[in-house]
Amino acid sequence: MPNTIDNIISLSKEIYQLENKTELKITPASIEQIKKAERELDIEFSDELREFLLKVNGLSSFCTGLDYSSFSKLDEYRYTYEADPTLIEIYQENDDEGYYDWLNSSLIIGGIYEDTLLLLSEYEGTLSYYRYNAAIPGFVEYNTFAEYLENYELYLIEYIKEIEI
Repeated sequence: MPNTIDNIISLSKEIYQLENKTELKITPASIEQIKKAERELDIEFSDELREFLLKVNGLSSFCTGLDYSSFSKLDEYRYTYEADPTLIEIYQENDDEGYYDWLNSSLIIGGIYEDTLLLLSEYEGTLSYYRYNAAIPGFVEYNTFAEYLENYELYLIEYIKEIEI
């Protein structure tokens, strides 16, 4: 996965340079910041997310549509019940099967003020990642953060092709 993270950083810098004619500054999180966030949020991040945060603590999205959210900084992470309780209400209103119970323990780690969210959920002992798009209601589930990053990397590659034309 290190190559995926490094590729995302490189692609993000390239896109930023093309669009803004200036260099994108990327700031990593420290181990202490990560541990503090885990304590305060009462969650243990996956090794993949920790690895990402040690290289990137917050990164704007370059999507022109609503495909992928930005990655929030650690101090912006919020539980869905705090940041967007309406989302929980909407999906659990007629959810007799309990399919969306995981939303109660989900943490918004990307796109907190955007139409597309990246959620981390620790539910019944399993960490999962979900992408939510307000314009196309529903969730795309990723079993690992690496899987999400791989898809995001492919998106950035396609995005660069579009803006270079």
